[in-house]
Amino acid sequence: MKIRVRIFFAICAVLFVSSLFFAIAGYKAQEKALLGGADQKLYAAALMFKAILPDDYHDNLTKNSFTQEDYDAIIVARNNKLCKELGLQYLWSNMVVDGKIVFTTSTSPSKDVSKKDHAKFFEVHRDPESFSEAFRTMKPAYSSFYNDWGHGRMALIPFLNKRGQPYCFGASMGTNELSAILRGTLMEYMLFFSIAIIFGFLVSILIAGSFSGPIERLQEVAESIAHGKFEQKAQVTGCKEFESLCESINFMSNSINENVRMLRDSEERFRNLAESISDFIWEIDENTICRYASKKVEDLLGFTADEVVGKVPFAFTDKNDEESSKIILNTLIMSHKPFKNVVHKYRHKNGSIVVIESSGVPIFDNAGNFKGYRGIDRDITIQYQLEKEREGLIESLQKNKSDLEKAQEELVAKTIELTVTNKELQVANEELATATEEIKKTKAELEVLNVNLEKKIDERTKDLRQAQEKLIRSEKLAALGKVAGSLSHELRNPLGVISNAIYYLTSSGVAIDSAKLEKYLNIIKSQISDANNIIETALDFAKPKSMVFTRSNLNDCIEEALGKFVLPKNITIKKNYGQNLDMVFDASYMRQAIVDVVKNSIEAIEGQGVIEITTSAETPNVEPRTELCSGAWVKIIIADNGKGIDQKDINSIFEPLFSRKAKGIGLGLSIVKDIINAHNGTVMVESSLGVGTKITINFPIRENA
Repeated sequence: MKIRVRIFFAICAVLFVSSLFFAIAGYKAQEKALLGGADQKLYAAALMFKAILPDDYHDNLTKNSFTQEDYDAIIVARNNKLCKELGLQYLWSNMVVDGKIVFTTSTSPSKDVSKKDHAKFFEVHRDPESFSEAFRTMKPAYSSFYNDWGHGRMALIPFLNKRGQPYCFGASMGTNELSAILRGTLMEYMLFFSIAIIFGFLVSILIAGSFSGPIERLQEVAESIAHGKFEQKAQVTGCKEFESLCESINFMSNSINENVRMLRDSEERFRNLAESISDFIWEIDENTICRYASKKVEDLLGFTADEVVGKVPFAFTDKNDEESSKIILNTLIMSHKPFKNVVHKYRHKNGSIVVIESSGVPIFDNAGNFKGYRGIDRDITIQYQLEKEREGLIESLQKNKSDLEKAQEELVAKTIELTVTNKELQVANEELATATEEIKKTKAELEVLNVNLEKKIDERTKDLRQAQEKLIRSEKLAALGKVAGSLSHELRNPLGVISNAIYYLTSSGVAIDSAKLEKYLNIIKSQISDANNIIETALDFAKPKSMVFTRSNLNDCIEEALGKFVLPKNITIKKNYGQNLDMVFDASYMRQAIVDVVKNSIEAIEGQGVIEITTSAETPNVEPRTELCSGAWVKIIIADNGKGIDQKDINSIFEPLFSRKAKGIGLGLSIVKDIINAHNGTVMVESSLGVGTKITINFPIRENA
């Protein structure tokens, strides 16, 4: 695009944007002024409307304050008249009652009360959102509306009555007149905008012509100089700046012409020198692409200079030497430092190998930027071949010397071996036979000792197991001695109740009907059961646990244990049973352990409660695995939301005789721990007062009984 057209469009664009900006800004200012005047009028009208009503109008207003006829005749009729006099659409008031916005005054859209088209007294407003800002900020709010009541501008003035209820007075007016004024204003600014555009168009043509002529002439001269026509001179008349620019361009043209002449002379001297020497002179750019090659390259490689220029040096290297040459040359070139006497192999155009020795120096521009390398290559193929032949001859001589020394050593060794006599060989054979016989004898003795050792280990293991069982039984009998006092106390309570019941039944002169007889017999039966449970608990604790391991289902075992309870109505059992829990364990003792734990949970729950039982099979990182255990473990979690256990008692609950309950002798959890220990398992407890207790039982799954 020509400069004349660019200047024209640039000036037109500036004038267009400026005119459009001023037109829009003027229109918006006029619109703001008109709306501001309308808002002031509506504000004054709403306050005047408020002043007409009694000051306490909204203080005690209820739905029954007016009949509809009085409301229409007094309030609506007066509002209709006032709107006509002030040229308004509506005058009204609203109040918030029970969270809803209701009309306390209104105006008829037709200004005729008889048409009944106005809002009724205490009628709920259908658009409460329009009041949200006024009631939220309790400040006057202005807005435009378009709804069932028409189209216009309204003002809302909020207040609070003596009871703290928000209410507001509203006034609205039609915007047809404002719209007409704004349309007229818009037309005026559009006319101004059109005139400005036409004027700007004419001015742009004049300015573009006056500026573009000299610039286009200077552009033509600059293009001629760029194409090497340095005889062109710039001649432009007009402003002083253009004349000064012409002088600068003419001076620059003369300087360039002189520098080009000197550069051509220097290039001619360099070319003559390069073609007169026997070595190949080259130059590459920063991307290692050849941009100059002397004619001597054809003598070295068989390729002309034109065939070499534009290619990278690696295009001519021998395939066997290409990778190593790339690494060496790239390392040198990336360092931007001179290199000297670097040897690599090129392949001649006829297919023969040419060994080249290269040297080069880096090229930098005036700003210090790396621009490539300039260097010289020399053919050293003959010297290289002679050096390789010399190295091969030296290597061959060294190898022959080494072979001779090795042969001499082998000859000496053979001579020494031949000096060994037949007698020495016979003695060695006899000693070998004797040693072999002793090894066989020792092996037989070790086998006998190994069998005896296994028997002794089995006997010792059996003795230790019996001693351990005796020790456990002795400890339990010692603990049972401590239990005696507690046991006698616990048994005395049910026995006392039984004695009293029997005394009552056998007393003379007391008439006993069948209902009372059944009641006292049930009491005796219950107390006998409690005493029996106490005795069984003590016996279970005292006797050794002889486990009978059989394959059973753990979930079925827990169900059988839960079947022994009649749950209170306030307790719910929640079950989360896992899968694949058929395993080898003592079902009888495991059932007893579950019963003791669940019994404690039931006794710990005072109000509404839940006992949650969870079973699962897991494979923890426990090693080593044995022939009895597969490495998988069973986890049983029994959790309740009872009253919980004090933290200071957590470490004592598995001890015999420890109990904080009014009933019981404190052996239940001790028995549970013994049963789980017999299964090579663990019992852990977590509890918080007022939250509940969780007991976790873990034991390994046995492969067989």
